[in-house]
Amino acid sequence: MQEPSHTVKDSMKLSELERMLSDVRNTLVSHGYRVELINYPKDHDKRSIDVIAVHEDKKPLLVKVVRDVADLTVNELRELQNCGTVLQAQGIIVAESDHGVDIDDIVAHEKMNMYVVSVDGFKAALRKSIYVLRKQNNYYMKVDGKKLREKRLEKGYSLGDIAHMLSVTRRSVYMYEQEESMVSLSTGLKLVEIFGEEVIQPIDIIDEGLQSQGGEYGRPRSTPRTRLARVLAESGYNVAETRYVPPNAIASSENTETRMVVIMEKGRVEDFEVRLGESERVAKHINAYLIAVVNKRRSIANRYDAYLASSLSEVMDIALELKGEKKD
Repeated sequence: MQEPSHTVKDSMKLSELERMLSDVRNTLVSHGYRVELINYPKDHDKRSIDVIAVHEDKKPLLVKVVRDVADLTVNELRELQNCGTVLQAQGIIVAESDHGVDIDDIVAHEKMNMYVVSVDGFKAALRKSIYVLRKQNNYYMKVDGKKLREKRLEKGYSLGDIAHMLSVTRRSVYMYEQEESMVSLSTGLKLVEIFGEEVIQPIDIIDEGLQSQGGEYGRPRSTPRTRLARVLAESGYNVAETRYVPPNAIASSENTETRMVVIMEKGRVEDFEVRLGESERVAKHINAYLIAVVNKRRSIANRYDAYLASSLSEVMDIALELKGEKKD
């Protein structure tokens, strides 16, 4: 039998991604999120974010959907992470596999300070039903220390008894009981065998997430995008310099009360207008101000709900004004 051509394979891949994306969107809507799909760049493989989801009572979610995590570049992963940091949102990757390793429905993989789950794992995460974490090729479970101590005393076991059963030290068992500890999968399963599933807690990858590492701006080389990010940072904003979503930068004040989506004039007229329209949708969805840095295409930008600037100096003036500050 003849193998499918590259065109057919690409079409099959796109169809699968569309199915996954539809599942993610529908799941979020069913859990009360307002969902916005990112359609630029048109090539799915060149986007760092596919979905922005906002909930009245939860932190925003930035979701990237891929078949395998290996399909993402380091720069795309970093951009997703940085945008999450700036917006105080949780970046999540939904994938079928992680470098060829299938992702189980109750397992989250940790990747560059973000979580990776399958489509069904994403549904489980929203139900708070993820119980295993894969980190650096090792698997872990989360122990409910209070419940562990309660069950141990109920059964009349000493710390030494449990230490012997688990092949760990008494101090380790003591520490398990004092806090919510991550233990190896084998230790977690032994605890379940001894005390039941109650001693294991779900891993909340939606509301708790991972510790942010800070936004990125000011790369060594000097480009218009980098200079824009530096101006925003000098204006007192946290900044994510972006290349794989419609705007060129996303910024927020320290308490995220003021958010900005900034787009610069470049490329073909048609492409710029598409980016501007997409940036406006993003800005409205995350309750941010849209700033367009334009000169020749001011008439186009005037059609959108945006602050217009013709220079980086004007961008700084607008940024400070939106924060309620004035430039010295």
